[in-house]
Amino acid sequence: MPLTDKQIQTLKKNNEKSREITRQNIQEAFIQLYKQHGNTDFTISDIIRKSGVARSAFYRHYRTKNDILMDIVQRSVDEISGQIGLRLSKRSEEHTSELQS
Repeated sequence: MPLTDKQIQTLKKNNEKSREITRQNIQEAFIQLYKQHGNTDFTISDIIRKSGVARSAFYRHYRTKNDILMDIVQRSVDEISGQIGLRLSKRSEEHTSELQS
């Protein structure tokens, strides 16, 4: 019996969540190793071991340690940009309310 559209969407969401969890585990392992060593003087094998992911899973997400670092930086920038956007939006709403009063 073929899968319904709803079942297919559920599987896709579960796969996306699984991929995100794997990426987070790899990033957390990278950060822990970076803090431990004070630099990037550790190997991809160290990251794989620390993160508990399969080597193939690691390479599905990243090719190099630099790729992980760039992903961490980009996520941080995105998070900060989002926070700034929310604050600016809130200030704009407050300013508009004051002008309408």
